[in-house]
Amino acid sequence: EALVDIQRGMARSRPAVMEGRDITTVVLKEARWKFFLTADAEERAKRRKMEMEEKGHTVDFAQLLDEIIKRDESDRQVGPMKEAMEIAAREDGDIVMLDTTSMTPDEVVNSIVERVKAGMEGLA
Repeated sequence: EALVDIQRGMARSRPAVMEGRDITTVVLKEARWKFFLTADAEERAKRRKMEMEEKGHTVDFAQLLDEIIKRDESDRQVGPMKEAMEIAAREDGDIVMLDTTSMTPDEVVNSIVERVKAGMEGLA
């Protein structure tokens, strides 16, 4: 609860971009722009393996993939991730689901920026 209060205070005091498993469903439920980034499990495992190897860690790809798949299964059943996925799947939901499987980091950012710009034009 204390961390949620701190995060909310940060977002109230200045424009903020936050990421985390419960930002859209717990911390900043009232945020104007909410994006749920996803990618298929194999792609996420490749990304995580590369990230960890860059830090000098040895990683077993099959084990990493298995852990991601198990966590995904758990997330789909309970908690803030389940709620976010359900909201993003609804036509009237206020969370945008963005599949980043075949996107570079720059493409992800550009996609989000373009959606926000288009949404802001709609507010004018």
